[in-house]
Amino acid sequence: MKTTNAILLFFLWLVLVMGSCSKEVLIPEPPPPPPPIEEVDSLVISPKFRVLSYSDKADRFGGGDFSRDTLFLLSNIPDGSWEYTLKLGGEIQVGRVEVVDEQAKIANNHRVETWLECVTDDSITLYMTLYSEDYIMTEHTDSFSFVNEMYLIRSWQDLQAMCYDPMGSYSLKNDIIFPEPATEGFPEQGFVPVGTAGPSAAFLLNAFKGSLNGYGYKIKNFSIDRADLNYVGLFGVIADANIKDLYLEISSSGIRGGSYVGAIAGYVARKSVIENCKVIGNVSGLNQVGGIAGEIEMHSAITLSRTTGGVEGKNYVGGIVGTAREGSSVSTSFVEGKINGNDYLGGLVGHNKSILDNSQAGGEINSIEISGGNFIGGLCGYNNGEILGCRVINAGIEGKNDIGGLTGFADTLSVHRESCSKAGVNGEIRVGGMIGSNHGKISNSYVIGKVEGQSYVGGLVGDFYSEVTNSYASADVSGTSLFSSGSFMGINNGSMISCYYDNERSTLSSPTGNNRDFGLEAKDKNAFISFSALQIPREIFTQWDFESIWENEVPLAGNEQLPGLKREFNFE
Repeated sequence: MKTTNAILLFFLWLVLVMGSCSKEVLIPEPPPPPPPIEEVDSLVISPKFRVLSYSDKADRFGGGDFSRDTLFLLSNIPDGSWEYTLKLGGEIQVGRVEVVDEQAKIANNHRVETWLECVTDDSITLYMTLYSEDYIMTEHTDSFSFVNEMYLIRSWQDLQAMCYDPMGSYSLKNDIIFPEPATEGFPEQGFVPVGTAGPSAAFLLNAFKGSLNGYGYKIKNFSIDRADLNYVGLFGVIADANIKDLYLEISSSGIRGGSYVGAIAGYVARKSVIENCKVIGNVSGLNQVGGIAGEIEMHSAITLSRTTGGVEGKNYVGGIVGTAREGSSVSTSFVEGKINGNDYLGGLVGHNKSILDNSQAGGEINSIEISGGNFIGGLCGYNNGEILGCRVINAGIEGKNDIGGLTGFADTLSVHRESCSKAGVNGEIRVGGMIGSNHGKISNSYVIGKVEGQSYVGGLVGDFYSEVTNSYASADVSGTSLFSSGSFMGINNGSMISCYYDNERSTLSSPTGNNRDFGLEAKDKNAFISFSALQIPREIFTQWDFESIWENEVPLAGNEQLPGLKREFNFE
């Protein structure tokens, strides 16, 4: 029985085995090997930097316009999405870039300060690592030499970024148009002045000490609204700087600051020069406010510059500069528009100890209007410097005390030579067609215009304490106090040599209020015009130099038969 069962079990096992062997057995194939990892070693970096300058040469850095759209140009890269790491110096930039047609552009987001650490002839090394899901790239290194080129300004952002390198040399490449405040990234308070005042012990530490050449291009729609900030302008403080050939058009909102405010610079220090700059628009502030500069220091100069518009402040306000210190100069400059404030106002300079040379306020077409309180003048409110070959034309000047067609108050070191005033002057006390109150010297100068006041009113000077030579006044003079008003001097406490006045123009019968007229002669209209244009009038104006100083005609006065100055013919 046991044997029979064992046989049956064996038989069943054999049937099962034989049945299974009759079917096909499928063995799966092994998976394919992974694709080889491709190493890309043909990366090409072609920098076109506009961070510090722009050059068409791929291996030149430096200089520039600080544009934020600086690109690293990459080529010969497989298409796809790449993660990158870009190292320059101690700064790392990471991101993702899409490569199309084997090319890509990576924006340069390195800080400008990183570039400023580079110096000329340094070797700059760029380290780049790229990674994608399909490719792996090992670190790629390229080195380039740094070349310090002139900074090129192409946008308002570039102009603003001059603050990153206040010792750089900049030039405009094209016109610059500012957006409206609070648009396109431009601050609501407008431009941030480049160059600031340092602590009192190191005032010029953060000043702009470089150069900017405008090459005649225009900066348009420029604005600053920072009434709580001193040292305001395109530049806040400059020292040993050179600004030239700049054309600045201020927006309708104007430039507004605290003290030391000027369209070009708030404060001009050391041997700085502002040359051939033109400003159109309004500038306002508190004290030391000027159309070009708020204050100019010793050894600095403003030349060949022009302002058209309005300048407004409290004290020390001028069409070119608010305060000009001893040893500085303003030359061959022109102002037209309106000057408003309290005290120390002038068409060119509010408070002057500098040299004013061959400059003019007002003109035949456009006038200048100056109105304020005390120390008001067509050229300067207060003068203790030298005024040579300057003119005030087509002007209205109005104030209270110490009011003059050229200067309100002239101190003991003051000199006026070969200058003239053709203006209407209106004040109260110490009012003069040329100078309200004079303690300095006057020579070879004249006045044609109208002078009105109360006391100490004169066609040439209201209150006089010094010396005047070879000068004349042909002015309509009226003064309330007859004892201190005169056709030539309100009160004369000095000396007059070879001077003349037109006794038919003035409503006053006396040439001086205190009847001290030695050295002064009256001339009627016929005497003034009794010579021909070709005749040197030695018999009329004795001791005058009609060869190098005087002309026989005034070319701009509306009365072409009065003596004029040769400098008038040469002014441009």
